[in-house]
Amino acid sequence: MNKTLRRAVETGLVAVLVAPIALGVAAPAYAQTSIKPKAIAPVVALKFTPPAPPAAPVQPAVTASDLGQFKITCYSGGGITATGTPAHEGEVAVDPSVIPLETMLSFDGQTFQAQDTGGAVLGNHIDMYNDSNSFCDNWGVKYFDVTKLAPAASASPAASQSAAVEAVPATVADDRR
Repeated sequence: MNKTLRRAVETGLVAVLVAPIALGVAAPAYAQTSIKPKAIAPVVALKFTPPAPPAAPVQPAVTASDLGQFKITCYSGGGITATGTPAHEGEVAVDPSVIPLETMLSFDGQTFQAQDTGGAVLGNHIDMYNDSNSFCDNWGVKYFDVTKLAPAASASPAASQSAAVEAVPATVADDRR
């Protein structure tokens, strides 16, 4: 590799189309013919510009706050919830004086929405809905730390992190005078 090309590679210029004669190396056998070029083919290089770092840290899409430990029971049987929707898996009954209805919660590695209330659901007690009576019978009573999930106040969009590549004309001295 000649000094000009080596310097171009070291400074971030990468040659992508170069006539073999410009590099001072023999052309491959399949490219050798009796016809000699009158001028050196133009050299094209690409200049790589690395992506700019993000301007500000990206805010999480959801904020979480620990509500403490709750008693978790299970109910089934269908019906209409306190929010007016049909009972379905992924919802829980809560004491609305402790957890407001429609609040997103997380416990036991799952996410639930508070959509129902119940006469026996008081204080730090959550009643989780499941379609299966046998699942609820096997669940019994468990205790978990519960986290309240809420959308972040203002999540800033991630800064564009695309790299730029531009074509740069490169010159190679013609030493064949």
